[in-house]
Amino acid sequence: MRKRLSWGRWAAVCAGTTALVLSGLPAYAAAEEEEGYGNNLAVPVVWAEAADAGVRPVLRGTGPQTEDLTLDPAAHVQLNGDELFLQKTANTWQAENADAAALSGLAMTEAGKVDVSTVDWGDNLEAMDWRTGMQVRVETKLLQDVSGLTDAADATTGMTGYVMKKVSGQGQDESWGVVGLEDSGAWHAQAAQATEAVLYTSKGCLSIERIDQANTLTWDPDTHMWTDAGTVKCLGEVTDGPGGYNAEVTVSGGMTYGFVWSTKSISAGLYRLTFSLKPDSGAAITNNTTVLQPVEEEGSAALAAEEEEGGKPGGNTAVLDPANNLTYIDVGISYNDSKPTRPLDLQAVPDVGSVALSWKTPASAGEGPITGYSVTGKRVDGSATLPETIVPADQALAATYLGLTGDEPYEFSVAAVTPSGTGDTATVVATPKSAPKPGEPVVVPAEPGGDVKQVRRNQRSLKLKIRVRAQERIKVRAFGEVYAVQAGEKVRTRTQVTLWFNPVGKNKPARVIKRIRTNAKGEFTTRFQVQRAGSVFATVAQNETMLAARSKVYTVRLAA
Repeated sequence: MRKRLSWGRWAAVCAGTTALVLSGLPAYAAAEEEEGYGNNLAVPVVWAEAADAGVRPVLRGTGPQTEDLTLDPAAHVQLNGDELFLQKTANTWQAENADAAALSGLAMTEAGKVDVSTVDWGDNLEAMDWRTGMQVRVETKLLQDVSGLTDAADATTGMTGYVMKKVSGQGQDESWGVVGLEDSGAWHAQAAQATEAVLYTSKGCLSIERIDQANTLTWDPDTHMWTDAGTVKCLGEVTDGPGGYNAEVTVSGGMTYGFVWSTKSISAGLYRLTFSLKPDSGAAITNNTTVLQPVEEEGSAALAAEEEEGGKPGGNTAVLDPANNLTYIDVGISYNDSKPTRPLDLQAVPDVGSVALSWKTPASAGEGPITGYSVTGKRVDGSATLPETIVPADQALAATYLGLTGDEPYEFSVAAVTPSGTGDTATVVATPKSAPKPGEPVVVPAEPGGDVKQVRRNQRSLKLKIRVRAQERIKVRAFGEVYAVQAGEKVRTRTQVTLWFNPVGKNKPARVIKRIRTNAKGEFTTRFQVQRAGSVFATVAQNETMLAARSKVYTVRLAA
């Protein structure tokens, strides 16, 4: 009797059953524990590379498919009306497995690689975070759609596997068996057609890196890392014993890449687990690849561990990165994930009397959402503190400090802000340049292949006029123009003007009221309101040949 199953239905049959009590069942412990017997493969497998036979997991059967329940007919139990022949006995069964090159109907990339259908990370990683000192099981599976395959011999579609059911236990104590069917006194494993199979490649690597203190996260395909420190395990390097990383047949009859991650000697933090494929892999993670979403069920290993360790669901989400041919998941180890990690790739570009900052979003937003970024600065010698600027999260992640003292180093800090609080801070030190002396030539770097040009920096002029209607609120109309003088002529272009308001009172830092764009003639006009007395002024950012400029300061106040 043969059934046709999708992976979801296969998972329900082979993985979704709960633990059952064995009272009243025949004893089988001796056969299950007998040394030398491993797990049998029940889920179909597609081998991505034909030349990797020497490093593939060892299967108990022979040929493309095997089943023999006659070697130890007593090693079975009756459970809910099913006859289950147990794993780790003399009995053997081996699901259909074949080289990808020998199969017609698989999704392939233009480069001739198998287009991975689905990535499946272990539910224990997706459902919760962990604590230091624990042994964390890291599992990753690649799954392949085989619904388009047809067996000419019996006109079936998909690939043939065997129906497994859980008998008892949890973790290392789990016991599974294959459903046996009797035919004229002989026992056979119950076959089932699967529309998805495990995709195996021997060209994969697992990296584990702490990222909550990283200043940048850039994938390096040569080192298989995002940072300059971490652990990398590639298939075929160390396969057995502590620290080994390989593919293995599981007690439930599936196949997975598995690694036991000991957290006894690591620091608390947020860690990125990355599974990447080498360039010579026969498989590829593409834009067609999806992530298998976890299903939390009562009695699952993840929930049991969560209850035992007092953890809470972390909601860790697996990510696909087709451009780098990888997938990753970020997992906390004794980590407070309520606040964001530090912004990444904080850069500072100094110019005359100014420093332009830019950054990228943090690796983790914490409980989020990120509403903005707090930007602060100070002189390294402690003699001056710059006003805080809040950059909204939906704007360009950049800020510029003007009016700085040239040739004096400043330290700038940026942190993400959420309703739960302000996250970790990224810092950078930069030294603004001094203004050139009148008539002094400034060397401007040439375009690639061009000549170095000598140009004179000319002060950019910024004119601002204010008209005020002072009632309960101060209504301000600001208008002006921006231009520069080069070779005795005015030069006007589109640029951005920043309007500032400095409220009356001690230690009241100026804040940005508006940023506006001029027209092609360098002209601008805008309106805004303030609720207290203070002063208004405008600034304009520098470009490659012109300095920043600041307008006259206008005082605005309510009518007496």
